[in-house]
Amino acid sequence: AASIYVTHDQTEAMTMADRIVLLRNGKIMQVGSPHEIYNNPQNLFTATFIGTPKINVYHINSKNRQEGFIAFLLRGIAGMPALKGEFSIAVRPENFQISDTENSIECIAKNIENLGHEHLLHFKSNGNSGVVRMQLAPKINEGSTIRISLIANNVLIFDKDGLRIK
Repeated sequence: AASIYVTHDQTEAMTMADRIVLLRNGKIMQVGSPHEIYNNPQNLFTATFIGTPKINVYHINSKNRQEGFIAFLLRGIAGMPALKGEFSIAVRPENFQISDTENSIECIAKNIENLGHEHLLHFKSNGNSGVVRMQLAPKINEGSTIRISLIANNVLIFDKDGLRIK
């Protein structure tokens, strides 16, 4: 027997549903399993609505493309389509990692949330900020310099209207 359950709580929907119909102002934004909606959002609204902590979103324009952190993100996209004008890049917190490699960028650790089973590291780099989800307790002090990198090709791209570009 099928049942319909209406909730405004995205965590509740993700844990209870076999299929989710995500609505915004009466319009269907996406239909799919919790896994599909989380891992393959079709639009920026879905990407930002589903997930705790929220997905990191960076708006790209002709002025900031060459700046440190934005340029770092653009380099991290394998097979980057030739995107012109304005668009957005979104990275889930678990798709950043602390790592000192040639493909990393210097950041400042702003604060660390200890949630017991995981830690959320809030960072800032070149005027941009974000969150890294980590399983192990970091040996990082607030205010210290760290380096982060992207986990290979786990970046979502959305056009200026918020629709997913694949």
